[in-house]
Amino acid sequence: NEAGREYKRAFELGPGSSVINMNHSLYEMAIGNPEEAIAAAKRAVELDPLSPTANQHLGFTLWTSSRFDESLVQLRKTLELSPSHAWAKLELGWNYAFKGMYQEAVAECEIAIALNPQFDPWFRSTMACIFAMAGRKDDAITTLRELNNLSQRRYVDPLCFAVLHAWLGDLEEAIRWSEKAFNEYSGLLSVRPAALLWLMPISTDARFKASLRKIGWEEEEYIASYPLNTMNSP
Repeated sequence: NEAGREYKRAFELGPGSSVINMNHSLYEMAIGNPEEAIAAAKRAVELDPLSPTANQHLGFTLWTSSRFDESLVQLRKTLELSPSHAWAKLELGWNYAFKGMYQEAVAECEIAIALNPQFDPWFRSTMACIFAMAGRKDDAITTLRELNNLSQRRYVDPLCFAVLHAWLGDLEEAIRWSEKAFNEYSGLLSVRPAALLWLMPISTDARFKASLRKIGWEEEEYIASYPLNTMNSP
């Protein structure tokens, strides 16, 4: 496709650029090529080993492939370079949550929110999802109400609600919000393997699979790239 050709051309023109390799990694994630995405992310770090952004991106890329222990190591390296890196702390939270280490996950998310105090909807949604995973349903619902109130004043990506409802076990609402996210071309959906992890609890629903096909994710690709053995959904 046209995007693929442009990324390939950019890479040919600047193979020694850390930024171009990160962008190439994002493209490979978007089209469902996790190993190529990781390889490009590693090249970005090799080219600029002191870049917090490159190191954090590699940590995130490893998380999207369910390589949680490797991701944790990489994100800690990021925080050695940039102790106040809010996204690295948030992604530590996701890693711990998917390993079932909920106390550690909540602690990391609390720090991430403190480092990013503008009430970022995705940070709050992540915290609420981890509350739901940990069985703290009342805390998750309180945050859901806060996000609903916030959405009356500013835009909140529909995927924030889809993911939260999914982990709360509200299947109908999770499907409704995920379809809204697909229809609005949610930016959070641009990284396919991450979206599949975030929406794991509704992964077996036929309507969800139909929505994936509508946005061009063929079912065989979906099944091949999905980390089915990662953890149990609620």
